Amino acid sequence: MKRTLFFLLSLVLALSLGPAAYAGGETPESAELPPFETVTFDGEEYVRLRDVRAWADASAGEAVVLRGAGILDASHNGEVMDVLVRDGYIVAVGENLIGDRVIDLTGYTLLPGLIDSHVHVAGSSGYGIENLTTWARHGITSVREEGMLSTSGEMEFIDLIEEANADPQSAYLVSCGKYFDVPGGYGMGPTGNMGVVIESGGDIIAEIDLKAELGYPQIKLGINSDTNRMSPEQFVTAIDYAHENGMPVAAHINYARYLEELVGYGLDEAAHTPSDEMSGDLIDGMVANDVRMNTSGAENYEEQKVANLKAFYEAGGFITVGTDLMRNYDSCMTALSSEMAVLAKAGLSVQEVIACATHNNALALGIEDTGDILPGYQADIVAVKGEVDESFAALSEISFVMNDGVLIVG
Repeated sequence: MKRTLFFLLSLVLALSLGPAAYAGGETPESAELPPFETVTFDGEEYVRLRDVRAWADASAGEAVVLRGAGILDASHNGEVMDVLVRDGYIVAVGENLIGDRVIDLTGYTLLPGLIDSHVHVAGSSGYGIENLTTWARHGITSVREEGMLSTSGEMEFIDLIEEANADPQSAYLVSCGKYFDVPGGYGMGPTGNMGVVIESGGDIIAEIDLKAELGYPQIKLGINSDTNRMSPEQFVTAIDYAHENGMPVAAHINYARYLEELVGYGLDEAAHTPSDEMSGDLIDGMVANDVRMNTSGAENYEEQKVANLKAFYEAGGFITVGTDLMRNYDSCMTALSSEMAVLAKAGLSVQEVIACATHNNALALGIEDTGDILPGYQADIVAVKGEVDESFAALSEISFVMNDGVLIVG
C-alpha cells in the first residue's frame, strides 16, 4: 500500500534556529529541537520532522503571537511568556515577541494540546473517524487507538487515519490496529471476532508483517484470564518480532501477576494500572526495563490505583494518561481530567500531571514534536481562563484550541 509522506519546509528550521527567544537569551536543554532530516522532493530540499502532517506553504505564513498567558507544560510552571507561531510550528517562546497578528491571552493558562493515550475510536458502528473532531474541539489534539474494537478492516482504517491526520479540525490519531489474541480471548471483543486471531507463531509473524506494511506503528496484546490467552511462547514471539520491526508493544492487563509475566517478556507499556497491589519487585523491574504504565480505569478501583501510581512514580516510573473511552465522546475532557485528578491524589504536582498528559503521552505515541510549548514543536496549544489546580476542573472550560497552528476554537 502506498503511504504518503509529509514534510515541513526548511524555512521553519531556519526560523526556529534564529535568535534565542527565552528570557535571559539562553535556550535550556529541554528546548533542544527534535531531529530534522533534509530530503529532496521534485528537485527541492525540505526538512522532515514527522511523516504524517500536511505540506507547509511554500511561502512564509502569517506569524501569530500568543501574548500574556502563563505557560504550563513539562518545561514551564506558570511563567508568563509570549509564543510565536508560524506555518503550524512554534518558532519562539519569550518576551515581547513580534508577529503579524497578536492574540491577547492575558489571564489565561497556555498548555500543550492534551493527549489521550488510550481510547477506542473504531467501534461496532464503524470506523468512528468523525469523532476525532470532538476530541480536538475539547482541547485533546492527539489520541491513541489502543485496540480496534471493531469488525471493520485495518487497511481501510489506516487510509482514513492518514486522511484525518492532514485535517487540523481533527485530533491526530495513532493506532495499534486490532488486538492480538487467541480465539475466545479478551482481545476478540464482545462479539468474539474483533481482534487478530493467533493460533501459531506463524500467525504472529504474518500479522506483524501486515501491520508494518500498512503503517501501524505499535501493537497491542490482550491478557485478562488464566484461560483463553496467548501462551508464553506466543507472547515472546509477538514482542520480539514487533521490536525487530521497530514497533512498541502494549498489553491489556488488569492484574499485577499478568503484568509481572509480560514485563519479563519485554513489554513496553501496560495499558491499565493493575487493580490489585503491585509488589516492589514488579515496580522496580518496570522502572529498570523502561516499561510505561497507563492510568486508565481509575473509576473502578481508585484507592488501590492511587497507591500503585504513587509507588510507581516515586520509584521513577514513566506514567501515561488514558481514559479507555469508547463511547460518549462529548465527555472526553471530563474523562481525561478525572484520570489526571487521580494522579494528583497520588502525589504528583499539577505540572507533573500536565507533563504526563502531554510530554509523556507524546513520547509514548511516537510523536516527539508535540506535547511541549517549545521552539520547533507543533503548534498544538490550548488555553483556559485562570489557573489549573489539582482538580483539573478548568480543563472543562477550554476557550482556545490551536491545532497544527490553525485556530479551531477561540
